[in-house]
Amino acid sequence: MKAVLARAIDDIATPPRELPALVRRHIEVSELLADLEVREAEQRETESTRSLIDSAFDLSDI
Repeated sequence: MKAVLARAIDDIATPPRELPALVRRHIEVSELLADLEVREAEQRETESTRSLIDSAFDLSDI
């Protein structure tokens, strides 16, 4: 979506009256993607921590 918006913004055939809306939407999409990347990084950290805890537990220790 971000690439589609960027192409539309850069296209010389895009009417100037459309540019503000396209730029606003591009900013919104960029912010949403950044939030998603942060959430995914936090989830990876949580999963990594859980796997470390789980790997420390060995049934043969019982």
